[in-house]
Amino acid sequence: MPHRRLSAPAAALAVTALSGCALLTPPLGVPQGNAMCANPPEPIHFGTLAENLSSRAITLTGARLGDSEGADLIGVLVIPEIPQADGGTLTLGSGRDLATDSPDLWAVRQPVDGFVIQSGQNVAVAFEISRAAGADVATVASQVITYRIDGELFSREATSKLRFAIAEDCDAIED
Repeated sequence: MPHRRLSAPAAALAVTALSGCALLTPPLGVPQGNAMCANPPEPIHFGTLAENLSSRAITLTGARLGDSEGADLIGVLVIPEIPQADGGTLTLGSGRDLATDSPDLWAVRQPVDGFVIQSGQNVAVAFEISRAAGADVATVASQVITYRIDGELFSREATSKLRFAIAEDCDAIED
């Protein structure tokens, strides 16, 4: 069978054409850095921002911890941003007893599975975690959010690189 050789520019063009979708903005934007740490008591809710960057509705189908150590996932909720009178928004960073400490956020909480994020909308995916039995520190290095775009047959995943931890001494945790 004859082989055909591509010149360097043609090969580069072929690679660019084949990987062109990698250059596009993903439909669901999630943090690719930053970190939060909280001291006990626990459980603690940590909010991972999810932003619909597409022109179509996105339906969340699940969320789980990615890389983690010493952490137990208790539950996951969606908390939509709440517009404020000053033009800002109220959203979840982290919190313990949301029903008492942040009743406005607690009042708008929704289950993850089936929640629809409209085009341009931001929500916090709230991961409720605690330290696993016997663990002095709980660390989470990533979170995976599974979703479908309106009209598509297959699910997609977005992996957030937001890091969060629970420790008695947050300053002692190495980056």
